Order: sequence, then C-alpha cells, then structure tokens
Amino acid sequence: MTAPCSPGWRYVCEGRNGRKADNVNITMEWRYRGEGNCSLVVADPLSKRVYRLLKQNYTRKFQEGVVDSESKAQAVHEDLAQVVSYVRWVMQPLLSPDYVTVPKLTKVEQDFIREVVRQVSKQRPVRRMKKPGDRVDEEVQWALILPDFCFVHLPHGRLSGAHSTISIEIKPKKSFITTYPKRGTTGEQPGVCKFCMHQHLKRQSGQWPETSNYCPLDLFSGNKQRMKHALQSLIKTPQNNLKIWKDGEDVYSAEKRLDLADILQRWFNDPTLKKSRAISCFLDLVIEILMMSVSPDDPQPHSDLTRSPTLQRCQSSSFTFTTGNVCQWLPEGSVLERVYAAQLLDDLEVMNVFPLYQRLQEQLAANPQLKREWGFDGHFPQDWLLDSEAFRNLDPSSIEWVVQKVKRFLVSKTLQDCSIMVAILPLDSLDLQKQNGPGENHYGNNRLQFDQQWYKVSVALVDLDPKPLDKIPVYHKQASAILASFHDTCMETATVPAAEPLHVPVRQLPVLSALPCLAMHPRVPEV
Repeated sequence: MTAPCSPGWRYVCEGRNGRKADNVNITMEWRYRGEGNCSLVVADPLSKRVYRLLKQNYTRKFQEGVVDSESKAQAVHEDLAQVVSYVRWVMQPLLSPDYVTVPKLTKVEQDFIREVVRQVSKQRPVRRMKKPGDRVDEEVQWALILPDFCFVHLPHGRLSGAHSTISIEIKPKKSFITTYPKRGTTGEQPGVCKFCMHQHLKRQSGQWPETSNYCPLDLFSGNKQRMKHALQSLIKTPQNNLKIWKDGEDVYSAEKRLDLADILQRWFNDPTLKKSRAISCFLDLVIEILMMSVSPDDPQPHSDLTRSPTLQRCQSSSFTFTTGNVCQWLPEGSVLERVYAAQLLDDLEVMNVFPLYQRLQEQLAANPQLKREWGFDGHFPQDWLLDSEAFRNLDPSSIEWVVQKVKRFLVSKTLQDCSIMVAILPLDSLDLQKQNGPGENHYGNNRLQFDQQWYKVSVALVDLDPKPLDKIPVYHKQASAILASFHDTCMETATVPAAEPLHVPVRQLPVLSALPCLAMHPRVPEV
C-alpha cells in the first residue's frame, strides 16, 4: 500500500534503476515494533507497513574485503534478496501463502533511517541499546517491508472504525522432544523439551529475572485446556515470547505491562463480562483462531508436510495432567499445524546433525564449488528442498541424503524461531455486509464468531529468514550448554523420565477445504 503524496511527505525510496519507487512519511511519529540481534522493526501508522532496518550486528560481516560503503551496500542488497527468495520459494510453498507474505526489498535514504531511528529510540528496550552492534547501520540503504500484521488488512476498504484492533505475537518455539538417540551421549534423553531446559541456562546466566512456566508442547497439544495453560503462562512471564498491542501500540510485553484485564474488558464491550474474566475470555478467542483453518485463495502448496497429534508431554510442564485425553489432532490447515509439521522435517536434532555438517565441511574444504551445487550459497530455487518422494528415493549413505537432512534441519530451525502474528477486529452488522466479497483470505484474513460477536481476524507467520549452514556449530555449542545446565540443576537432584517417542500414524497433509467462516465456539473453562 503506497501512501498518497501530500505536504509533509518526502520521497525516500528509489528503485534499482534510479526511479522513485515509494514515498514514506517521516513527519508523524513512527512506532517501535520490536527488534532482534540483527534488525530493528519500525511501523508507519498511516500506511500500515513495517520496515526492517539492519543493525551493525548484521552488516559487519560484509565489511571484510569491502573497499567502500557502496560495495558494502551492494553485498547487503544481495543478501537481503536471498532472504526474499527463501521466503518466496521455500517458506511460502511449505506453509501456505495464507500465512506467509513475501517481503519487499526497497532502497531508502540515510535521512529517513536517521529520523526514524531517532523517533523510536525512546521506545526501544534499554537492553537492546547497550552494545555498538545494536546500532542501526545508516550506510546500508536497504530495508525489507511487510504489511503491519498488528492490523487486519482489509480487501474491501475501511470498516466503520468503531472498534480497536487487538493483536498478539507468539513465539511458539520447538513443539516436540526429539527422541532420536543423541550421538556421543550416554543414558536416555530427559523427557523435557528444549525450551524448558533452556530456562535453566537463562536463569543461570541472568538473561531473565523470572523463569517462564510456558511449555511449547502444551500450546501444540491440540487440547484447549493445555493450550490455555500455555498462554496463561506467557501472560504471567512474557519474556520475548509474547507481545500484545492495541491499535499498534504496545500494551503488554516483557518491557511494558499495562492493565491488560481493563484493556480487554473495554475492548470486548460486553457489559456482562467481568474484568476478572477478560483475559481468560481473550485467550479462549486466541485459541479458536490458532485452531482455525483458512480457505486458500491460491492453489494448495506443494509441500510434503505430514500430520500427527503431539502425543508427548514435557516433564517440566506445570500443567496438571489427568487420566483423560490430553492430546488431540491439530486441525488441518491451522497455523499451529503448519508450524508443527514444518518443524518435524528435522528428526535428528543438532547433536546428530553436527557430524553430518562436519562431513560436508570436509568435502567443501577439498572443493568449495560444492557449496553452490548443494544449495548452501544463499540461493534458493524452487526445488531447493526435495519433496518427500524424492527424498525417500535417496540412498541414506549418499552425500545427497546428507545435504537434504541438513537442509531440513535448517528449515526446522527457522520455524522454531518464527513468530505467529494474530490481529483481531470486532465487526458491526454493517461491517459484515462490507466483508462478503472476494479476497477474504488476503493475508490470512478470515471471519470468526465467538460468544455472539463476529470478528475479522488475520494470522501471519513472520521472522522466516534462512539459517546459514555455518550457524550449525553455534547451535551445537548452545545445545551442549543447555544440556549441561539442565543436568547441573536438575538431573543430580531428581529423576526425570526419558522422553516419550511420538509413535503415532503419520499421513499426508490433505488439501484444505473451503471454510469462509467458523461457527460460534464456547469459552474454555478455567484450568
């Protein structure tokens, strides 16, 4: 969406051939959306777009052998173009265009970068500004642009404007415990998921003042009581795994905690809803959205994802298990199913992938050209990841099999670090009439009825950058540290049962059926 030209607007983006390609507002206040080690994400409240600006942590790797800033910018451009290619040819076909939007690579001016960084500087967490590498690199005049998924992007224009939009970001993390025997280890693998084990290391290192009770296996269980417990744990201790916005303004996160119950009670606009129940009702609504299936406008993606219920339970989960069914099938085509199935592409874990990486490195040392031939040079053609049938036909002793196993591990790592963005907008009767045309599922849009109220919702997956081959030693080192910390703090004082295998039937992901809207769903009882 391109904003109109008007006084106070400046052209700050240029196409590669020098033509003015976009215009960006720098006179009104930009909003801080978030950041990681490598980029700062800011939002334009008028155009409803977010810009990902690069930090020096990301760009300093391009300085080696570069003689001027123009050469550095060109190297960064090529790298970002590879990110776009990965999202377009790997992530979008794998996860569905309903959930994945390909970012736009755009050139921006230094004045724009300086002004936007200045405007959001007071909104950034102090912990994100302590090191020189956290500074935005103003020499790099390239940015990735996406729709602002804190809002529902409407194919039929504006609605009545009578309601606010509440949005939530969830970083779900790894959804299962790998039960494949770990190379070089003794004894059985503990029945504790990676996220819960990692909490011990974070506590030891002082990364977070509070330990999270969230467990990804609960969120992906398909059981609404377990899922609600997982979300309640995130509300209690958000860390960097949960953020909530109202009309694009951060209202609840690790850094900012407003009265969420009061905000949600007003947002529901239900005189019968008590403040003490507002958060619980909101989580019920979020669960329904995470479990809903959108009907694709585009053809079904040609992925080889498989479905299976998560029959595991993490021994560190604080959920009180009963003798009843605690796991259910994730609905076909739901965002949780897509993420879970893509994570399952890796069944080895880094301890077993690392020897495969070492085997590849030995051959690359003798013949560096193999890196491009194998597809580890940053280019991502449509056939970069083989489908299931082609993969099954590979000889497990061949180097081609090793290459595919390593690729699947890296794809799984991307999905373990992604975020789910959910935006929710209440609809009036007039709004419902406006939204009955084609294009309903643009950006994963759909409608849902919940407790007599209709909502327009959108679901999107973000943070889908490729993981480079050379990152595997870093993952291996981190996994070793997590295991060592967990054994130091837990295994010496208590007996932790071994991890349970999935041992469930796996079947091919079917084509999604059309589902323009969902029926009314009851609230989930307190647990």
